[in-house]
Amino acid sequence: MEWYSFLITAGAGSLIIIGLIGSVFPVVPGIILTWFGVLLYAILTRFSVVGLDFVLLAGGLVALSGLVDYRESHSRVKKFRVTGLAIICAMLGAFLGSVFGVFPGLTVGAMLGSLIGELATGHDVPYFMETSRAKYVGFLGATIVRFSFAAIIAAAFVKRVFF
Repeated sequence: MEWYSFLITAGAGSLIIIGLIGSVFPVVPGIILTWFGVLLYAILTRFSVVGLDFVLLAGGLVALSGLVDYRESHSRVKKFRVTGLAIICAMLGAFLGSVFGVFPGLTVGAMLGSLIGELATGHDVPYFMETSRAKYVGFLGATIVRFSFAAIIAAAFVKRVFF
């Protein structure tokens, strides 16, 4: 492998790995980075290994992920009238809580952030408990879809490039 081929593969692979990790965190555009890694590799190798069909198919998965993400996260949140501040605080709580690990950050950190956001807007704890279930079902569903699609794109990329 020539040095420039190695750099192209390492750069695209880095974007794909960061995208996989980012697909779990709500503040990082994970699946988009995964797709951008595929696109970058395809362009820099002149679509010789990864063709336009694969790039378009991966882009379709990214778009589908965005639609599912919107439906699962936002429609449930709107249905239960969750405040915008609670959503922002939940995302910040998940991000800051990830210092203690992915699972604690996404559960405890997001829950505490959401509680702070709801209390700051004048809602009480029973209201918070009622809306929490809707937020978590939507967030968890969207996260599973994002990560699954990013993993499918990454696995197909690895198969095309290395096997």
